[in-house]
Amino acid sequence: MIVDEVLEWLELASGVDAWKNSANRASLRSDLEGSLRALGPALRAHIATPLADFQDFQGAFGRLVSSPGAVLKQPPGTRTDAVWTDLATAGKNLLAALESDEGACVGWDDLAATPRDRTLAGREYRPIADLLFDQLRRRGLNAEGIFRGACLRDGARPGP
Repeated sequence: MIVDEVLEWLELASGVDAWKNSANRASLRSDLEGSLRALGPALRAHIATPLADFQDFQGAFGRLVSSPGAVLKQPPGTRTDAVWTDLATAGKNLLAALESDEGACVGWDDLAATPRDRTLAGREYRPIADLLFDQLRRRGLNAEGIFRGACLRDGARPGP
């Protein structure tokens, strides 16, 4: 999940150059926007509050990169300034909502509803399936077995 990757980057990236580089920021924003577009309507509704907090990421990220060099140079494990903690807290809250029991359930709802939507032109189910697969895997479940079983139960043939 991109949120987990952002949290890792937030925790590990060090130095002024890591944060002030516009190419890094543009890439991160693009990845986040793509992930948010992949959310199905049920999951989006379930995570509405932590998602709204996290979507203030742009503002919080802007505050971080415009912070004094002394703040940006703080090494991982010593970052206590609000620009660090606010961003990390919002990301952790969103990740917790995505990984919750209810998050997994509404992910299934979104995935099941996708093939019934005749307005979709192609493989729009794929990002939802990928997210659900990752949610299950993070919970320690055999995501591949669960997907394969669901396909067989519903009469679909498993893929290669």
